[in-house]
Amino acid sequence: MERTSMSALLRLVTRLVGLVVLLAVVLVVVTAVRIVIAGNEDERRASDAIVVLGAAQYNGEPQEYLTARLDHSAEIFAEGMAPQVLTTGGNQPGDQFTEAEAGATYLQERGV
Repeated sequence: MERTSMSALLRLVTRLVGLVVLLAVVLVVVTAVRIVIAGNEDERRASDAIVVLGAAQYNGEPQEYLTARLDHSAEIFAEGMAPQVLTTGGNQPGDQFTEAEAGATYLQERGV
């Protein structure tokens, strides 16, 4: 009889562990779906200015991350979402240009 109660207890624990694992998987899937949905929503509104945060630049040339930000700001500007674009960012010792200067030049060359 003791063996039967141990077997029943083992089944109960196995089911509880399975339920906890299932709930964890469901939670991860639901969270991932909500992130994807939120990431695809367009919440842009007209604004006074578009601010582009600085990122790496080398010798006045914006690098990959800054270029992506600048290109996106140019698209938004062209759509009339804001009348001006502000670039930000500093420089490292020895740099001839700041991230803000490199970004502003990049945008001006593209008509922004």
